[in-house]
Amino acid sequence: MHASGRRWDAGWMGDSDFSSTPKSAEHASEDDWEAYYARLAGRATRPLFERVRSIYLAAGATRTAVDLGCGDGTETLAMLDDGLSVTAIDGSPSSIKRVQERAGSRPGLRTIQARLEEVELPDTDLVYSGLTLPFCQPDQFPALWDRVCDSLRPNGLIAVHLFGDRHGWMREEMTFVTNDQLGGLVSGLAVLDLREIDEVLPSATGDQVRMHIFDLVARNIAAT
Repeated sequence: MHASGRRWDAGWMGDSDFSSTPKSAEHASEDDWEAYYARLAGRATRPLFERVRSIYLAAGATRTAVDLGCGDGTETLAMLDDGLSVTAIDGSPSSIKRVQERAGSRPGLRTIQARLEEVELPDTDLVYSGLTLPFCQPDQFPALWDRVCDSLRPNGLIAVHLFGDRHGWMREEMTFVTNDQLGGLVSGLAVLDLREIDEVLPSATGDQVRMHIFDLVARNIAAT
């Protein structure tokens, strides 16, 4: 087990010039989320998910998964269709309802409505978290990261997006990591795929934003 915050050695992004940005997840209303998901209707599964999916399908050992920040449920449904039992977690009631409705009669779905800072995770073979962890309060992120890593069974997989410290959405209530901090976060994990994106791209709202994002896929190698 990992002592809370042990993986986080460097300081937070406390002195940056925080520019005006879209609303963070913490302050978004249910109407904001409905509009956001309407813009994403019919989207494909994210490339990060497809990379970890190819790994777990090839190995054939993944039976359970957590979709942390399940959003519109696209990745949750894909994992259910792959035969996994999935715990879908989100802080938004409309997200949970949407996932339940989209899943229909598919077996293996469990849903939990909870904030990132408060959620307790079940033991699992896979944690997938797409574009969610950065919205955790920075002072509570180390404990959340430890809970995520501690939930992984031996050889369990983790696939997450993390925002880098050059991201255009820099806000005090969000979590951004430096390359050095990322190195501390992956201690005890075997990195299988790590990609850094740093370019100006259109956001879901249509504005141009500098996206500094780490796509991380790793395996738990910590002794039990």
